[in-house]
Amino acid sequence: MTTPPLAVSSAPATATRPHATTSVRAIPVHLLLVISLTLLGLGLRLWLMSVNELQPIYSPADDGDYYQRALRFATTGVYIDDFWLIRPPLHVFLFATMIKLSILLGNVDALLLIRLLQITMITATIPMGYDIGRRLFSRTAGVVLAGILAIWYPLLELPIHLFSEPTFFFFLVLHLWLLLRWRDDKRWTTLALAGIAVGYGALSRSPTLYGIPFALLFIVLETHPAPRLAAATPLAWARELLQWWWAQLRERQWWLDVIRNAVVFVAFAVAIVVPWTYRNYVTYGHFIPVDTLGSVNLWLHIEQYPEKGVEVLKTMPQAERHIFAVEDTRRIYEADPDGFLGLVWRNAVPHFQHIWKAQFVEDFATKRSLYGRPLRPAMWLGGLSDLIWLAFVFTGLIGLTLPLRPREGAFRLLSLAWVSYTIVGMMIFHIEPRYLFPIWLFLMIYGAATLADLRGVWRGVRQHWWHMALAVLVGGGFLFTCFTYRDYPYLISRIIQREAALVTAERAYHAGDLDAAHAAYTQALAVHGQFSETRAALALLAIEQGDLDTARELLRTRTTQHAVLARGMLAHAEGQPELARELIVESEKWHGADMQHYMLGFNAPPTRQVDVGTGLDLGYIHGFSSVEQLTLPAGTPIAYRWLQGRGLLRIPLSEPIQAGTTVVLHMTAGYPQAVPLTVTFANGTQKQFSVASGVWRQYRLSIPPALIGSSTLVLQLDAPIFVPAHTFPDSVDTRPLSLMLDQVRVE
Repeated sequence: MTTPPLAVSSAPATATRPHATTSVRAIPVHLLLVISLTLLGLGLRLWLMSVNELQPIYSPADDGDYYQRALRFATTGVYIDDFWLIRPPLHVFLFATMIKLSILLGNVDALLLIRLLQITMITATIPMGYDIGRRLFSRTAGVVLAGILAIWYPLLELPIHLFSEPTFFFFLVLHLWLLLRWRDDKRWTTLALAGIAVGYGALSRSPTLYGIPFALLFIVLETHPAPRLAAATPLAWARELLQWWWAQLRERQWWLDVIRNAVVFVAFAVAIVVPWTYRNYVTYGHFIPVDTLGSVNLWLHIEQYPEKGVEVLKTMPQAERHIFAVEDTRRIYEADPDGFLGLVWRNAVPHFQHIWKAQFVEDFATKRSLYGRPLRPAMWLGGLSDLIWLAFVFTGLIGLTLPLRPREGAFRLLSLAWVSYTIVGMMIFHIEPRYLFPIWLFLMIYGAATLADLRGVWRGVRQHWWHMALAVLVGGGFLFTCFTYRDYPYLISRIIQREAALVTAERAYHAGDLDAAHAAYTQALAVHGQFSETRAALALLAIEQGDLDTARELLRTRTTQHAVLARGMLAHAEGQPELARELIVESEKWHGADMQHYMLGFNAPPTRQVDVGTGLDLGYIHGFSSVEQLTLPAGTPIAYRWLQGRGLLRIPLSEPIQAGTTVVLHMTAGYPQAVPLTVTFANGTQKQFSVASGVWRQYRLSIPPALIGSSTLVLQLDAPIFVPAHTFPDSVDTRPLSLMLDQVRVE
């Protein structure tokens, strides 16, 4: 390609100089788009965090284990693998760092810091994704990829959960970006950083170790890239490529360059992993590179009874569990090799089908509960994200069948290795959506390239019949698998009908028309009978109406968080206060959804006194901790809750407020000094006073005359927070706390 000659101007040189010296270089449009998409992605993630109710501190799932492990490490410096297998450590270390920072700051929520860190990491993948697309294909492809990374719902929700996947996904994207930078600049430092990134990725999810041989394949092929070949047939193309490679293999310099690059990459990757491997050897006496997930999960899979298998493992010392799993797996294989393979692959077909589904519709329409996830406020975004997923998966699969692009190089082989490995792993083991991110990442990349150049794609498949045949086969296979797995029109119709009925029920309930609310809840239940939150709401309404038999039937077989709460309310109505307290307190800790906020949506019984900390205070409070107990110096036990900065008390009264009515708060300050408290009444009147430390006292406030005649007392409590672990040397509590409240009484 020749450069055209510069045009010669007849105007004097001085005529152009002022313009040249005063002009401002405009930011290219594509960079403005990337900056805008990055800010949009950041804003959406912060918004989703603000509407999220999940609190992993009490979660019985992986996130709860990670948080508790990080908390112990941050406060004691001791890292213990007390789960039923040894897990990767990096994300736990990051969580512990944020917890330690919250302790040092003294008044910042550790969970907030962890989520902000993860949001920062995932948001950083947006500009990295742009540069990946730009280096492989074009600026337009980079912008499309950045757009997908910015607004696709699973990547919006990912950083608000305390799993290993946010850390893993960040380092996977960073690793790919650095590999492409090395391909273009050939600096050993860039390659070393790519090795460091894959090493850190392995410390967050051990399957990333397989990324090392995948990357080595890329490094070998890109050390001295093969020239673009224009053969007429696939066989001719393969023959020409083999001839070129045969010539390369006889070159001494080629071998030296490849070995040097491979050693640099592997050395830095191993340098990240080896300290943890050494720690495992010292602690357990066995060679454990990162964790024992692979061996233990394979044994649980072929053992067919995972719950029973886990209980068996728990009876053994941690150091012996994976050894037992490996030996028992070998025993099963040697006893019946064919039967062993049948056990390994018994779920391959349904698991393969389960990969290719519209995840948001799946979660919103088929699950028995939302489990506290912010799916409802993000419903519009989730629906759009499923369409985005359908587009980038379909076009990404087609993109993998097209002729190589000019700058693509060996990246397709790297992509196919990652995608194939992840698919095979999911066909063998159980599937969770968060395990599928490697598949979606590479299909995003190729989907963005296809969407950015649809005309070029059409030209490519028209010129080569085998590419067209492969594109039709792969793309058609995906569409067939996806749309035969679920009846999506039916599921979408179910969502619309169920949500419309629930909205109608809530409006009728708050308008005082309980019969209409009952009818609407019943309609929602008829649309989706397994949806536990509808059953719980209808059961709570039945309890309010005195129909305990209906409530029992609705709650007979449900064990979700909302159902446990409703069972507690049913036990209270049946005159079983101890069982009621146990169930209600338990419900607040299931999956971490905000039960205080949920119960404010129902009519609490009118009263003049709320005993905070009994569990039966739900419906009257919000912004408080879970129930706690202590024993006073006199030996009297007391149940209470912590105010966590800002809280709400809403008490429907058995009698309207009269002149001279007062509200009494029984409180103490958990902080070593007195804590200022601001109480705001419904009419805006504020009263400020200090709550003494170390002693429980009654604080009596007169109710403003403007509220005389009101049948509901609403108070907002505001007090500065502190973190106990920062204040008390022996504390490991990193929650933001303010005051301790055990009773509210209206006199």
